[in-house]
Amino acid sequence: PAVECGDLTFTYPDAGGPALKNISFSLKKGETLGIIGGTGSGKSTLASLIPHFYNVTGGKLKIFGSDIYDYNLEFLRKSIGIVPQKAALFSGTIAENMRWSNPDATEDEIIKALKIAQAWEFVRKLPEGLKTHISQGGKNFSGGQKQRVAIARAIVNNPRLLLADEPTGALDTKSGEQVMEIFRELNSEGVTIVMITHEREIAEHARRIMTIRDGEIYNDSNG
Repeated sequence: PAVECGDLTFTYPDAGGPALKNISFSLKKGETLGIIGGTGSGKSTLASLIPHFYNVTGGKLKIFGSDIYDYNLEFLRKSIGIVPQKAALFSGTIAENMRWSNPDATEDEIIKALKIAQAWEFVRKLPEGLKTHISQGGKNFSGGQKQRVAIARAIVNNPRLLLADEPTGALDTKSGEQVMEIFRELNSEGVTIVMITHEREIAEHARRIMTIRDGEIYNDSNG
């Protein structure tokens, strides 16, 4: 399995009770898991445990068959691409943004990632191409363009696992569907995706849907 949880429990320091309790599931390589739940349900907390941003309080968490504690932290995080809830691009060129997590990425690797993320089509038409300057926050790009560049940046390392937190939250329906197309292509290349969303329609694009309520799995089904 790409991700395996067994009776996983997590409590934030100084919290009154656990944010997650009795979480058990197994996710196969090349699958997309859509985790759905309301604000404060624990879905983003679960996603943050996968790259070991926090220590698991109880139970087990395995990534690609190895216990989370057996990994070198740098190696683990380089194996995981993260698409944040807000496509935060920083001031600089497109190439500089793309090399944020991989300073040694070649131009060919950058272009390949942009193509997979359906971003190369608009980037190559820009007068300065990869040298195009992005204004602070990416204000000179549309929401869909920013999200596609953010996805490309997350996959330039060829991650085995992709975490996407509300990847379509700020997008219109068409752009949201394009993001789901990108995820399906990544699945076909063996990339496992964990997608956090509060939108049922988006979660239904995943092969599997897991609903979390009050820190516990309420439902787990095939999409």
